[in-house]
Amino acid sequence: MNLRRPLIDPRVLEASWRFQLVAPLLDPRLNSSEKTKYRRELTREPVPHPRRGTVRLSLRTLRRWCQQARRDGMPGLVLEHRSDLGAVRSLPEGGLERALELREEDARRTVPQLIRLLEVERPDWKARIARSTLDRHLRRRGSVRRLIRAPEGPFRNFEAAEPNDLWQGDVLVGPMVRHGGSLVRCRIISWLDDHSRFVCHLEAYPDESLPSIEDSLKKAILKYGRPARIFVDNAWVYSGTTMDLACSTIGIHKIHSTARYPVSRGKQERFFRTLRDQLIREVENLGPLELQELNRLLQAWLSQYHSARHSRTHEAPEQRYSFRTFRPVAPDALEQAFWQWTTRAISPTGEIKLFGNVYRVDLSFAGRAKAVLRYDPFDMSRIILWENGRKAAVATPERLVCVTRPGRPVPTRCQQSEAARRYLDELERAHKARLDQELNRTHYRPIQKPTQEETPE
Repeated sequence: MNLRRPLIDPRVLEASWRFQLVAPLLDPRLNSSEKTKYRRELTREPVPHPRRGTVRLSLRTLRRWCQQARRDGMPGLVLEHRSDLGAVRSLPEGGLERALELREEDARRTVPQLIRLLEVERPDWKARIARSTLDRHLRRRGSVRRLIRAPEGPFRNFEAAEPNDLWQGDVLVGPMVRHGGSLVRCRIISWLDDHSRFVCHLEAYPDESLPSIEDSLKKAILKYGRPARIFVDNAWVYSGTTMDLACSTIGIHKIHSTARYPVSRGKQERFFRTLRDQLIREVENLGPLELQELNRLLQAWLSQYHSARHSRTHEAPEQRYSFRTFRPVAPDALEQAFWQWTTRAISPTGEIKLFGNVYRVDLSFAGRAKAVLRYDPFDMSRIILWENGRKAAVATPERLVCVTRPGRPVPTRCQQSEAARRYLDELERAHKARLDQELNRTHYRPIQKPTQEETPE
C-alpha cells in the first residue's frame, strides 16, 4: 500500500491558500467594518506562505484576489504558466546585450552608471530602462559587480543643524593626469556641507600638500562664506600649526575625527563613492587627461549632482543649501590667513634663500639668524618679513627657480572607451546648457545704423 502523499501542483496549493485567506472577505454575512478589521489584520504582520516562508500582503493584492475568486472561484487564483519566463520583455531591444558589453569593458560599472551610458548612447531609451529590471537580467547572465562590505558596529547618525554650520573636508586619490609635462596621480579635494550635502568646492590637484588643501578651502570660503566648523581627519596636512593658525585667524573651529574610525566621515566617503562610480571610472577608461580638463569635467558633474534629489535628505543639495547663513571674510584677511610660515637666516648683505629662490630685503634687517617669513605658496614672487604679529618688510626676488621632483611611474589604464567619451561629452554639454539657462542669455538682432535717407533732419 502506497502511503505517500499524492503529488499536487504547487500552483494549486498556493491557490487554495489564497482562497482560504480571502474567504472571510467573500462572506456576505460579514458587514463592512468586520471586513475592514480583517484586512488590517492580514496586512499588519507577515503571513505564512506554503512555499516561501512568510510574506507581506497589500490591500491591492487582497482586492485583486477577491475579484478573481468572485469571478472564477479557486481556479481563478491559480497562477498561469508564463511562456516568456526569463525573456527580456521590459528592456529595449538590444539594451541588455549592450549593457553586458559595457560591463565587460569595465567590470566596476554600477547598474545606474550603465543606464546613464545607455541613455547617452541611445536618447530614445531615456526613462525606458528600470534599474531593478536591468540588474535582474544582468545577474541572470552572470554579470555581477563585486560589492564592498560596509563596516560593522553600532553607529550613530549625526547632521549639522543648518547649512554652513559644519563642512567636511577630505581627499580622494584620483586618476592619472598629465601635469607639467609628466604623469601624476592627482588628488581630488572636497569640502562638503554636512547639512545639505552641497559641495562648496571640488578640485583636482597634482598633490595632497598643505598649499593644495588651503587653496581649496580658501576658494570655498570666497564663494560661500566662512563655515562655523570644519571636520577633517588626522592627516598631517590638517594637523599642523599652519592650518591651526589659518582657521583661528578667520574664526573657524577645526575638529578632527576619531583616529582609525573612517565611519565618522561617512557623508564624505559616500560622496566620493558616487563621484568615483559616475565620473572617475569613465575618466580612467579614456586614459590620462590634462589636469585642467579633469577639473572641467568635475564642475560639469557637480552641477548635475547638486540638482539631483539626495536619497537621504530627499532634497536637491542646492535647494537645501540655499537657506545658509553667509559669513563673509575680507579677501585680504583671507589671503593673509593662509600665508605659509617658515624661518630663514638673512645674510649680512640682506639676502634670503628659500626653496632655491634668492630674495633681497632692506639692509636694516641684514644679519638676522632666524627671521620669521610668510609667503603665498601659489605666488612666490615675494615673501613677507613678519615681526610681532604684523608685516615688517617685503623681500623682492633676485632669482626665481622652478624645481620639480619626478615621481615613480605608475601603470595607467590605456584603453579608449567610446561610451565613456560620449558620456563625458554629454556631461559637459548639459552643464553648459544649464549655465546658459541660469544666465538667461538672450540673443538680440544687431542694431543697424540708419541709412542716409532714414536719418531725421
